[in-house]
Amino acid sequence: MLPVQLAVCAMSVIAVATGPSPAIADPVTIEIGEPGMRHVALTFERSAAGPTVTLRTELTGVAGSRITVRIDRAPTLALDHVFADEECRFPDGNASRCEVVIGPDHPSAQSLLVGFKRGLEAHVTIEDAGIMRMDQSVSLKGFTRRYGA
Repeated sequence: MLPVQLAVCAMSVIAVATGPSPAIADPVTIEIGEPGMRHVALTFERSAAGPTVTLRTELTGVAGSRITVRIDRAPTLALDHVFADEECRFPDGNASRCEVVIGPDHPSAQSLLVGFKRGLEAHVTIEDAGIMRMDQSVSLKGFTRRYGA
């Protein structure tokens, strides 16, 4: 009976030490914007090929708008993207919604993931030809714990 108990204990320790499996880890979403009005959401998902980041905007951004993400005071941007026509829609007639999926083969996916894991704060800016500008920051505290190592 004792060898069976030792084997069960050893398997439990191994499962705890390795953490969440990349195949079963839940996506982690960071929302950026004013309280009660989400403007930008970045969702990080694991896959065997690497991280995939889905960027969604609500009420901000139209085709031609530029979105940038800077981590802390880094000299380079983690993301610099101009929305294309096919990425933005107006589903309810007046509020825009844009969505971009940044796959594991795109350098920005890894750049965003590393920045969100190591950084303290993400600064997101959306500009629309000088007409509209959203500039918000969000704390990255707890991101690494939720996403995993």
